[in-house]
Amino acid sequence: MTKIGHFSLSACVLIPLFGLSACDPISATRNEPDISIRAIDGDSFEIAGTILDFPNIDAPELGQMCEVGQKWEACGLQASYELEKRFALGPRVCKTVKDFKSSQDCIEFLSNIERISLETGLAVAVETASDELKAIENTAQNLPIGMWRGNFTSPKEWRAGQRGEAETDMDPCPILVVAQGAGSAYVVPTDTAYKSLQNHPKKILERLCSDEDARDMGVPHIKHSSKK
Repeated sequence: MTKIGHFSLSACVLIPLFGLSACDPISATRNEPDISIRAIDGDSFEIAGTILDFPNIDAPELGQMCEVGQKWEACGLQASYELEKRFALGPRVCKTVKDFKSSQDCIEFLSNIERISLETGLAVAVETASDELKAIENTAQNLPIGMWRGNFTSPKEWRAGQRGEAETDMDPCPILVVAQGAGSAYVVPTDTAYKSLQNHPKKILERLCSDEDARDMGVPHIKHSSKK
């Protein structure tokens, strides 16, 4: 993991994807307007084929559930969708990987997203986060709001294998690893291809619970094409 400005770069995602045919649903052109930055989960995103991690927050993994009252909620998916919404509705000040180092507007925009994720209880502050961010987390915990309304396993412990009592009986993990030529790629719920792939189970090789699992396996994120 290397650093770009204030953000962490996962070099493994630069592995080239194997070719896709134009009719393959995986490579289908996006229907919505192109946006240069896409959420992977609640604390990572992709821009220009490069995946970056927010350095000061840790959000629940895509397959993670949180207990609120007598119900289990898909807090990992919720954090992902909220991040995607902020990118779609926010100013387009981050257009290249270089912006994360040189554009103050981009850096401030992403830093504000970290604060919002903590304010809404959809992420926790990492140990190295500033006192300001930790204070925001404490406020969300005391309200409580988001994940703090109930019980949840810290994302770090969840990635290490710790699960809530009822999580093992939940739906299978949402990240799809799909066949692609001689290789494979992973698809997350915010990807346009995700819905159509769910209707083509023969294309699914396996399901994963976090994008970190895919990265550790050396599986790249699906490549998007866009209308020009």
